[in-house]
Amino acid sequence: LGCWPPSPPPPPDVMVSYSEASTQGYCRDLHVRMFDGDSDNPGNSKATRAQACAQACYNKAPIKGANDATGQPLTATWEEMGDTISFISYDSEASNAGRCYCTREYDGCDRTAPNQYVRYEISRIYELQFTGGYCASGYYAGNNDDAASIAAKVSLQACVDLCNSEAQCKFISYQPQYTCSRYSDAACTKTDSAADFVTYKKSAEERSIVGPAVGGCGNAPYMHQMVGTFEECSDWCIQNTGCVKFQRRIATTTCYFSDAFSTNNDAQPNGNTDWQCAVIEGPSSLLSEGKTATQSATSHSAPAPLALDGNPSADWGSGSCVHSPSSTDPWWKVDLETTSRIQRVAITERLGYPGRIEGALIMLSDTDDLQSANACSGPLVGFEGRGEFDCRGDARYVWIKIPGSGKYLNFCEVEVYGNVLNAVTPAYKY
Repeated sequence: LGCWPPSPPPPPDVMVSYSEASTQGYCRDLHVRMFDGDSDNPGNSKATRAQACAQACYNKAPIKGANDATGQPLTATWEEMGDTISFISYDSEASNAGRCYCTREYDGCDRTAPNQYVRYEISRIYELQFTGGYCASGYYAGNNDDAASIAAKVSLQACVDLCNSEAQCKFISYQPQYTCSRYSDAACTKTDSAADFVTYKKSAEERSIVGPAVGGCGNAPYMHQMVGTFEECSDWCIQNTGCVKFQRRIATTTCYFSDAFSTNNDAQPNGNTDWQCAVIEGPSSLLSEGKTATQSATSHSAPAPLALDGNPSADWGSGSCVHSPSSTDPWWKVDLETTSRIQRVAITERLGYPGRIEGALIMLSDTDDLQSANACSGPLVGFEGRGEFDCRGDARYVWIKIPGSGKYLNFCEVEVYGNVLNAVTPAYKY
């Protein structure tokens, strides 16, 4: 009788994306042990051992042992660990190569642990949506589209990590050695029957601080103030979901928190060396999808809505790029339909013409009046393909203006990321 080959293991319910935070040991703090070594870690390489460690920490698997900050054994629970976002994996091919710890981690300490260990920070969670199919719409890359897609076919982890590096990626459908397909739609409906496909959804971003930058960023009303270090003030702003930014006066160590940006785009620091400014980078979504776009003038049958059609190609031949005649101060804009908290804007510039975007300003306004708009990013340096730019403020309209004479609008896609303002509720109001 013949023997059937063994069935492949089922895909994990959750995949974890992470990045190396330290390759020279780690800071000693409370840490719990998940795996003792290769004898119980299911991975068989540095990458797969680290992924198994990340899964165990995220899923709060049974604790095998624990140590305090001095390395002494103790009894610890997951309640004491809190929301762990760091883990430690042994970077060696020695007999204990699979050793794994979950840890609470603080920056700024001496790295006292052996340098065979690597500390990682968990950044995103990918939840299994279904097996045996892929998303019906929203595909923008995969198969052999580019070098990154080809490299990502080698493993599910590589596919997850590639999605993590692309802001527009919302879902992945992975088929071993064949495709790492990425999708930009907010929802994924299963289509076709393909037994070896697995499809995962990318989680929302964690709130994190961007800063400090030199200078104050005031003008918006304060929701709260406190005395503290920059790190203490960062923690307060992250933990209170209404907070969008704060400024800290160095001389008094006083932090002033805001739940809104003022109309003059005060997310931009003013350069005063007695102050620090920081803003929150938090959960965001693609706000511009399905919205109305217009531009100052059109040529080559390439109107403004083509920049919102979801086609990421930078090739003019794709029929998905806007074009204006040569003109003075041409502009393009999208109406988000409601005031939104903008975080960043991505522009895909036509291949072969990097100079046409040179000097462009990304601008925000709450009214349909370019004269009332304030620049949040720019002047841009010429580029080809996709570029992503910080652009923080509260606005309904997002503009791209290219100052000067003899200028062209000639880009292929615009993506505006942030969240709807009325969906952000301040946690405190003083």
